[in-house]
Amino acid sequence: MDQGDGVSGPLLQEEVFMKNFLMKRVNVCVCAFILISSALFSACGKDNNEEASVVYSELKADASEEQDVVTSNIGDEQMANEELSKGIINISIDHVDQAVEWEDNESVEALENLIDEKGSLTIQMRMYSDFEQVGSLGADITSDDVQMTTGPGDIVLYNGNQIVIFYGSNTWAYTKLGKLKASQEELESMLANGDVEVFLSLSE
Repeated sequence: MDQGDGVSGPLLQEEVFMKNFLMKRVNVCVCAFILISSALFSACGKDNNEEASVVYSELKADASEEQDVVTSNIGDEQMANEELSKGIINISIDHVDQAVEWEDNESVEALENLIDEKGSLTIQMRMYSDFEQVGSLGADITSDDVQMTTGPGDIVLYNGNQIVIFYGSNTWAYTKLGKLKASQEELESMLANGDVEVFLSLSE
């Protein structure tokens, strides 16, 4: 019995030592795992924050671009509307519609207002000399006469109450209203063969 106890004592101590050693190893491994996991989580969090920041910046940039596009579209639409408003006067000569490039000035605006007030204007024109047709508007409108040399197709205001359409040229003080888009041959054909009737109306 004494010999058996003598043998079992050292073995028991060795077993306890090994258990303690293994427990320490396990604890060390667990601590290391926790530290590594924390570091990885922190790094991931940092990466996620950076990624979120990048995504936010991209979304903000996209929103800014969309706003610029919307603003640009609105600006384009306003410009288109302004262009349309410059050419709302329709003109026909002896019942044939003609294309006109109207000026952007107060006299054209006043003419538009007069047509709007009357509903339309029918003007009996008469040939004068060998270069123009002249007719009365029946009312005075805003004028800003300057000395000029007119050309074929020019439409001018004379004395604030007469409209003149040229198929030739003349130098005098007029207010420019617009210009017929027609060739010299077309102008002479419609204006140089007797008195004509001009009809003015507004586009709907």
